[in-house]
Formats: sequence, structure tokens, C-alpha cells
Amino acid sequence: MLKKNGPLVVLHQFRKRVNNAVYETRQKRDHLLLKEASDSTMPLAFSDAPQINGLPQVTIVDAVTHYVENILPRRVSLNRARADANILIRFCNAVGHSSIVCSMSSTTLSDFRDLLARQSLSNMTINRYMQIVGAFLRSCHDLWNLVELIPRLRPYPISSKLIYLSEEGESKLLAAAPARLKVLLIFMLGTGARPSEATNLTWDDVTFNTPGRRSWVVFPATKNGRPHSVPLPENVRSMLIELKTNRDPSVPYVFTYKPQRGYRDEEAGNWRVQRDVTTRYIRGADDLNRIKGALGLDHVNLYTMRHTYASRLVSKGVPLENISKLMNHCNFEQTRQYAHLSASDLEASIDVLDVKPLALAPLSSPGLPVKTTANRAPAITPFERPASPKGPSFSSAYIEELSLEELRRRVLG
Repeated sequence: MLKKNGPLVVLHQFRKRVNNAVYETRQKRDHLLLKEASDSTMPLAFSDAPQINGLPQVTIVDAVTHYVENILPRRVSLNRARADANILIRFCNAVGHSSIVCSMSSTTLSDFRDLLARQSLSNMTINRYMQIVGAFLRSCHDLWNLVELIPRLRPYPISSKLIYLSEEGESKLLAAAPARLKVLLIFMLGTGARPSEATNLTWDDVTFNTPGRRSWVVFPATKNGRPHSVPLPENVRSMLIELKTNRDPSVPYVFTYKPQRGYRDEEAGNWRVQRDVTTRYIRGADDLNRIKGALGLDHVNLYTMRHTYASRLVSKGVPLENISKLMNHCNFEQTRQYAHLSASDLEASIDVLDVKPLALAPLSSPGLPVKTTANRAPAITPFERPASPKGPSFSSAYIEELSLEELRRRVLG
């Protein structure tokens, strides 16, 4: 546990202000909280700390606290600031709360990365964690001069292979999933929503029965900070209507469950999740991990549903530009990773060039005359045969029947 004014308390204060705020929409609420955080910047007196070799001896906890309170809210959205703060807290716990910032080195980062690798995180996730730590160390160097050199590590290689469900794998997964997980998977397969977008969805974000249009769902808080809307397929629309009919009116979230045990928030001193009380469904990943091994789908996670959504759109011939908008990608390069899935369509396009050479075409090919006895040219007798440029041509049998005088007359002309 960090000191009282550490990042955990800051993070809890963010959550408390968000939960207690009363605004018309969540977008306006997050915007005002972000402005409040950016206006309350109070630089810490790092210069008063004892110095060695001209570098202030500031602990990692103090530096992270100042970074989370004053720098992160001005750089990223509030949701992203929360996620980054959690990662920096893990970094503090790994290197030790009393560690000095100027002692950070490539070896320190390598040890932290090895710790993440032992927790079965993917290379992409580990690289993202290291980028967040690197941004923090750059601020320590550029803004406060707490480190002499910024330690760096080469990122882990990332496989370009995308994992997505086949139709058979989807059927097996939905058949084995409990009811609360099944509805979440169907929604994600039909909308391409990120796991956090789906679990935070409220009924105010769903629009039914729009005249002349499909039903829509809006994700106000996304990974890139841009609100995003997606039309609903008919099967997802029918499922949501049934869920809304049987929902608990006291809970605003779309996907809910009743936990079998409670989770106590030690920092806040109250119950974060109470037993047998309907609340937001936050155990989707755990439920999926419990059933995927027996189905032979160890490589599948909740994010696989998003990849499956995009891959099926590509296989159906939907343009990549439209897929980019439906997936709410920041740049088109994120969508290009799905382009190889349409390789069969490209191969089919080349079929128009597979025309057999003219010399090998059959006699009955369209556009070529068919030689029959009806249109065959009449045979030419030896007397009517035209002469070649090198002289007349005669059959040997006919030459034997001619007299010498007749032959001399015809040859000498």
C-alpha cells in the first residue's frame, strides 16, 4: 500500500468524484472532471530535496504521485489517466516505494518487464505498460531533471497473426457459456465493442425503434476518448429488448450479474461489490477462462470477439474504410491488419485473367470458326494448284504421266 497521498488515493478520489457527480451526460461529467484536474496543477518542490551529482533525490512514490495528479489529466482522457495510474502503481510496487528516481536504469525496467512476462501477459500488453513507464520517466527527465539519462529497452516483437473465432468455435463457446457470459459474447460479436465498452454500457446508451434506421448503441467513453456509435444486428437487437424487459430497474447497466461473494474496497472502507446484489458484470474474463480450456480454445479471450467481428466484415466484402469507422480506430493503419483476411477475394479477382492461350483453345471455343465439311474449301486439282514464289509445285504421280515435251513446256513456260 502506498503512502496516504499516493496514487491510490488520487485514483480513488477520481472515482469518488465521478460517482457522486450529477450531470446530464457522462461525457459532460468526464469533461468537467478533466478540466478540474488540469486546473489544479501544483508543482512539487523537488528542488528542496537533497541532491547528489546535481540530481534531486526524489522517491519513486513522490514522483508518481505528482505525475498522476498534475501531468496525466492534462495529457490523456480521464479513463486513460485511471488506467495509466494503475500501471504506474504496479511499477512502484515492483521497484519499491523508497527507490530513488535517479537510480532507475535499463536493468530496473528489464526486471519489471520480466515480472510482467511471468504473469502471462501478451507482448503487446507488456510493450504498452513499458510505454507508460517510459512516458513517466521522460517527464522526470524533461520537466524536473530527476534522471540524467532516460533508460530504454527494445520492445518485444509482436506477432501479426490475428486470433478470431470460426463459426464452429463460436457455436461451441456460446453453447458452453453461462447465461450472463453468453449475452455479453453475442453483443461483442455483433458490435465489435471492446470489453470495457460493453461492460460499462447503460440503457441510456441504447436507442431502439428509430424510424427508418436500425437500432443503435453509443459508447460515450472509449479507449481513444472519442464517442462511438454502432448499428445493431437484428439478433443483438432482439436480445437487448429481452434483457431490458427482464432487467432490474435499480441498475442502469445493460450487462449485470449477482456475485456469489462480495469485494471490499479497503481504501474507501466500504463494500465495492455486495453479495447477491445485482451489479455491473465485471467477471466476464474469469467466466471465459473457466470454460475455454475444456473447449480447446485456450487462445481465446474477450478481445477475440472484436477481432472476429472485423474479420467477418472483411470476409463479406465490406470496405476497410467502413470497417475502420465501425471499429472506431484512430488511424487506418489499425484496420489494415485485417486486410490479409480478404486474400481469397483478391485471388478470385485474378480469375478474369486466366484465359487459355489462343493456340491451345479448343475448336469449339467461342469466336473461333469450326471446321466442318460444309464450310471446308473445295479440293484443288494439280492443274488448278497455284504456284509458289519459288516455282510451280506438282505431285510426283502427275509428273510421271506427263510426256517429256509437255513437262519441258510447262517448266520453261
